[in-house]
Amino acid sequence: MRRDSVYRAVGWFLLALAVRGAFLTSHRDRDWPYSIFYYVDSMAYYRYAEGLARGTRADAEVLYHPPLTGWFTWLQFRLWGLPPAPGWRYKLGFAFVNALTVALTYVYLRRWGFPGLAPWAALWLTFAFAMLEVSSTPNAETLYMLGLLLTLGTLLAGNARPGLTWGLLAGAVGGATSLARAEHLSLFVLLSAYLIFRAFRNRTGWSRPRRLWLVGLILGLLAPLVPWTLYTATVLHRINAQLQTIGAPPVRSWALITQYDAFNFAIANHPQADGGFDPALVPTAARTGRLSLADPAARLYYDAGYRLGWQWIREDPARFGRLVLRKVDRWLRGLSLGWGVSNWPGGLTGVRYPADAFVPDRRWLQWPLLACLGMGLLVGLRHFAPLGALLVIVVLHRLIVTVLFFGYARNLIAIYPVVVILSLWGGIALVRSLGRMLRISVSSRWTRWGWTVLMTVFTVHACLHFGALRNYMASGPVDERGKIIQDATVRIWLAPEARP
Repeated sequence: MRRDSVYRAVGWFLLALAVRGAFLTSHRDRDWPYSIFYYVDSMAYYRYAEGLARGTRADAEVLYHPPLTGWFTWLQFRLWGLPPAPGWRYKLGFAFVNALTVALTYVYLRRWGFPGLAPWAALWLTFAFAMLEVSSTPNAETLYMLGLLLTLGTLLAGNARPGLTWGLLAGAVGGATSLARAEHLSLFVLLSAYLIFRAFRNRTGWSRPRRLWLVGLILGLLAPLVPWTLYTATVLHRINAQLQTIGAPPVRSWALITQYDAFNFAIANHPQADGGFDPALVPTAARTGRLSLADPAARLYYDAGYRLGWQWIREDPARFGRLVLRKVDRWLRGLSLGWGVSNWPGGLTGVRYPADAFVPDRRWLQWPLLACLGMGLLVGLRHFAPLGALLVIVVLHRLIVTVLFFGYARNLIAIYPVVVILSLWGGIALVRSLGRMLRISVSSRWTRWGWTVLMTVFTVHACLHFGALRNYMASGPVDERGKIIQDATVRIWLAPEARP
């Protein structure tokens, strides 16, 4: 990479980090262990990381959450001390990784042959409210976005220059990223299979370097997964021993990454499911309010979740079809998130569904962005292989995961850099088509002016909110102490005195 490109990438990283700092310091939740916009599994990662830091086991967290985010949160504890240190310190690492994702997207687009697109993608990602949401609390999506980009980069590099080294590196990245979100394992297999199929079609499939690349992919993938699988088997052995002491039957005795897949499938495809995650469907212990495998219903979901879910789908396919539409609608709401620390144009009044990210009430932005994304999928397939095809596979895989499991806006946020690249491709194609119809052309000079104006406006707006400590109002179901249940559906709006 040329020196000026390195300087630009560093500049984008520093700007993105500064904007995330402005977002983090502009709200009164900065010292909380979670963000008011993004509760999700933050507290579960805190419990797991605190258990690691104090040398105590957290078996339940191992079962229901891939470990990478917990490990990264534990690293923040090692750097800044155990709670109750100010919460913003533990969030800095996630802001750092999120800003690194912006710079990496810029570098990749230049390397992949899209230098004109790179600054637009970097501008979008730097100020995207979706990115700011996940930069301010412990969450898997921030780490996953970076892992996804690294997976795409190493696979494309190995496809262009096949060999054992690139295969090992891509496999290790794919395996490690699967420890952030378990479904990445199936995506990695699909991406690799497409590149292998393409090599066969081009009659280069079984050259010696490509055989070594394939071997490296397999070995690299197993390197992080095998030790973790052995560890989860040990955890499950301990849990089964505990169940035996109370006369309960054992559960499945091994898991590749986690054991939450079958359980979630049963909850997501249930007669009372609403398209998202419903805590009321989770069997919890009366004393602790947490999931307990001592409960027969919990063990049934845990062991036979796929059978139960498919049984309901077969019995009522029409209702499942309507449920799928609700899931996809929840997923697409991730496109309604706008830009800047005030989420223009959607604003900061909206709802945070259980285990999901905040989305605004004003969601009209999702429709033009959906049109751009749809056009981008077509453009990527037709004109930019193999990169375009890989990005399309990422989106379609995420759509399938949504249909089978929960409709989350954060499921779209998890692949946000890919969504941005495809939407820019599609937006450019739509603008050019409209320009030809109306016989209008936009010069590159005006394009640069537009980019400069947007950069200036959003940067100044972010700087004005450093340390603003805006406060929010919230409403939702409350517990016996009168406190809002954070795992429930919560409505959020700016407190009147805090409106800019």
